[in-house]
Amino acid sequence: MRSTIPHAHYELFFMRLFFALVVYDIYQSYPRQVGSLADQPDPVGLARFFDLSFLGNPELLGALQWVLVIALAVYISGKFLWAALPLITLLVILPGTLALSQGAATHHRQVVALVLLVQTAIVLYRVATERKRAPENTADSDAHHALTHQRELAHGTRQTIAATYLVTAITKMIDSGGSWVRDAKYFPLQLEKTRMSEYYNKLEETASGAGEGLFSILDMPFAVLSQKIEKVFLASPDTCRFFMGCGLLLEFLAPLALLGRAWGTVIGLVLISFHLTISRVMSLNFEHLMLMLLIFFVNVPYLLAAVASRIKAKNS
Repeated sequence: MRSTIPHAHYELFFMRLFFALVVYDIYQSYPRQVGSLADQPDPVGLARFFDLSFLGNPELLGALQWVLVIALAVYISGKFLWAALPLITLLVILPGTLALSQGAATHHRQVVALVLLVQTAIVLYRVATERKRAPENTADSDAHHALTHQRELAHGTRQTIAATYLVTAITKMIDSGGSWVRDAKYFPLQLEKTRMSEYYNKLEETASGAGEGLFSILDMPFAVLSQKIEKVFLASPDTCRFFMGCGLLLEFLAPLALLGRAWGTVIGLVLISFHLTISRVMSLNFEHLMLMLLIFFVNVPYLLAAVASRIKAKNS
């Protein structure tokens, strides 16, 4: 127990630290993106019940950013999570809801918000249940409970991320009546829609080509790349179905990451590769989701904890 607890503490500390940085990165864009919004023409979520337009104030959002920094510092410490997490959750979800209530919803930040909701629920449930238990006044019992609690948060986060992929896959099959893979041949229409959207956003023609060589695809303009993929998929609908079906299968298999550290690493790396591909092909942003996969599936904090534990062992 003495050899594993310090490593676990380091691992969970790095998880909280990196997750807090992801949350802060989301919020720091709110003053620019939300600060100019005066109303909520197409309300979603909590905006259906509350007028959140008061958050369309860059000065208010700037002041609340300092509140978030303090709450995140408390969260990183692992103390008083019952107070820090609900506040962090509200500061992320409320401005985000106002942004999504403009009639053009995006989804790249919603997994982070969902994780915050789940972690808040876990913390508040544990606070409510621990009040009914007989108090244990030993330092060892307090440390054990704190470590167990942090592990519950980490595992609950992994479950939440895995569930988002599984629910996405199930929703695709239900909404399509089970014909999602068969109908995937229409994916080139989405490529055309995305390409035209980019054109009308900029009103500029995209360069027609890229460099020579095996890695020229990395420098190829989005419009050129999407046209090339579109031609391939139009020429062979079964090829389109195969690639799209692989993505669907990967979403169904995401819960395998919960089987253990090795499974989590493999599934996490494959999912990151999947998102990098979709980002390149569809000009979409999965940055925060990929960071979550690195933190909780690939578990970069575990590797850093191993290094920290080894350094501590050498020094002692």
